Amino acid sequence: QLLAIDILPEKQWRTLMQKVATPELIDRIHYEPLDITDLTPRRYADIIRRAWGIEPDAVDHVWISPPCESFSVANRNKVKHYSCRDQPKSPVAKAHLLALTQVAETMMAHYKPGCKTLVQLENPRSRFRRMPIIKRLLEHGFQLVNADHCMLRDPSLDGLFPKKPTDYITLGQL
Repeated sequence: QLLAIDILPEKQWRTLMQKVATPELIDRIHYEPLDITDLTPRRYADIIRRAWGIEPDAVDHVWISPPCESFSVANRNKVKHYSCRDQPKSPVAKAHLLALTQVAETMMAHYKPGCKTLVQLENPRSRFRRMPIIKRLLEHGFQLVNADHCMLRDPSLDGLFPKKPTDYITLGQL
């Protein structure tokens, strides 16, 4: 079973999923249309209880992939999302930081070092690791792990594409 939370309307999400997943797989996904800036510890727990009838600490794995557009330095300075002191400047950067902060606060409220749930956040290696909320996650007991995201692909399925150095912020049983 999988819980997917995204801002997309459910019909649009289902249309996208039909292009990449089998109907059997889609049937195993509980989709929750929600702007994650509205995700609170209580709302997260309520969603999990409603979807599966369990508490958050019974979840096996949480994967979080915040938008990388504003955290990345790969935009080649076409848009200045952040100041040179890593302060958000653009509306997009402010919205992305709010979403990241909200989801990180929610995860810290539910998951502590030694928990049985594996919690992972990932983003291309860049400004993401320098964000104050990521530093708070690390102080909370999360670990920073680096890998080339695209090197984890299956060439027979994914074809050839460039490496993408990625930061993984993890907590729980690896």
